[in-house]
Amino acid sequence: MGYFVECVKDIKNQIPKEWKYTGYANDMCPSYSFNNLKVFIDHLDPKKREDQTLSRFSITDDNEESDNYQMIIFETEKFEEVLKYMEFIFEKSDDPQMYDDQYTLRADKNISIQVSDEFICVNKWVEEEETMYHLGSFKTLMDAMDQALVTHEPVLYKNLIFKENK
Repeated sequence: MGYFVECVKDIKNQIPKEWKYTGYANDMCPSYSFNNLKVFIDHLDPKKREDQTLSRFSITDDNEESDNYQMIIFETEKFEEVLKYMEFIFEKSDDPQMYDDQYTLRADKNISIQVSDEFICVNKWVEEEETMYHLGSFKTLMDAMDQALVTHEPVLYKNLIFKENK
């Protein structure tokens, strides 16, 4: 069995069909692209990875016009966290002194996550009221993403349990 096949054998049926395979022979591991992001999937066994300092899953910015082009913007050992991350659009602040980085839910642009040095919070804009509602502050980005997904699809994500972290 080839190395690239080994890297994805445990998750191959979970890779969304919309993701385009972009790996080639000179890469360290297979990769897939979707919405200007590239997901690299390394070997399940850390000892078999070319670079053992990296997590199994790395997401890079694949937008050639971005300041973060080909930079790792997220990494994890859990594929479910990769799937969750891919539900959001990352917007890096061009002025960190004035504005926070932000993640916007692809399926509902009114739901966003603000990320600063001090907090991670989920907000929802309600157009009819011209009001932004604060839905909670969280310690981790994954917890905030869970809340954003529950806010958008309460029935689909009804089994997710979240606690506001202060």
